[in-house]
Amino acid sequence: MFMKKYYNKIWKKVNNKGHERITFMLIPHGEANIISIQLSKFTIYFGFFITLAILGASIISTELQGNIKPEVDQLYNTNRTYYYEREQYVEKFNQIEKNQEKLKTKLNSLFEMANISEGDASIFLDDNSLRKTASLDMQEESARFTSHMVALLDQTKDKTSKIVEPQEVDSQLLQEFAQVYNQQKSFKYSSEVVSYRELYLDIKQTEYLMSVFENFLETRDVVQKSLPYYWPIAGGHFTSFYGPRFSPFGYTSEFHLGVDLADRIGTPVYAAADGKVAQAFYSEGYGRNILLQHKFGYSSRYAHLSKIVVFPGQIVTKGQLIGNVGETGRATGPHLHFEVMIDGRHVNPLPYLTTI
Repeated sequence: MFMKKYYNKIWKKVNNKGHERITFMLIPHGEANIISIQLSKFTIYFGFFITLAILGASIISTELQGNIKPEVDQLYNTNRTYYYEREQYVEKFNQIEKNQEKLKTKLNSLFEMANISEGDASIFLDDNSLRKTASLDMQEESARFTSHMVALLDQTKDKTSKIVEPQEVDSQLLQEFAQVYNQQKSFKYSSEVVSYRELYLDIKQTEYLMSVFENFLETRDVVQKSLPYYWPIAGGHFTSFYGPRFSPFGYTSEFHLGVDLADRIGTPVYAAADGKVAQAFYSEGYGRNILLQHKFGYSSRYAHLSKIVVFPGQIVTKGQLIGNVGETGRATGPHLHFEVMIDGRHVNPLPYLTTI
């Protein structure tokens, strides 16, 4: 009771003192009216404390601003660096896309020229198919990653709730994933990442098709070198063709199994295709002659030679010197008798000599 009276007495004195007014008078020069302003001590004290608070806050704010400015500048510079790097990556990405389109157009033309593709049909998957495939791939990867990270999160706490440091994934990455997962309950790749995967798949299919085309060229090269499409003599002109003819040794008819290419004795004779020397000998009809065995069932014969420079079993290449023109055997003049056979059956050599 005594304390209550004491506090009431003090509050009464403070209240009385606080409501006391102080008069401020503004006396202008001349005959203008004097301005008087009356303020209570409470108002003056309140204004004073507010001014002190504002000054103190300003001083603290200036100090804090000075302390965090280096960090803000560093964050700004880092952000600007990341922005420029991203712009560079985007520019490079766009350039790669343009180069990829040019390469695809050229490869399409090459496939069409080689009669591998049909008409104007593209050999590449369309953009929608690539985007769909990329999205499905990324969804599967996202699901696997989420499942793996969730399993690791479950393993980070033991029965006593003590944190167990995972060995497979960095702890900071695991914590960041936990924050995202707790909000979204899933992990998804951004559209930009899907675009990168789409370009990656496009490049991979281009790489595959280029290997296909490379294999085609290699196979075609082997085929071209193995087929006797080659003029087998350094010069020469036709004197007799494949088929029925009158025998040059009488008036009887006969079937000529090859073509005759006349030229001077000693004119070089070349292999019409890659192959193996099956025969290199002298016979009464062919004289000095060579039989070459080629791939795909082809073989070729070179007869009436004056000289043979290869031996049985030797591997020869298209255009390699194998002998020289002569008139050995049953011949009426210096010439090369040239034959082409498929699986041992004689065919007309003329198309192989005129389609080079």
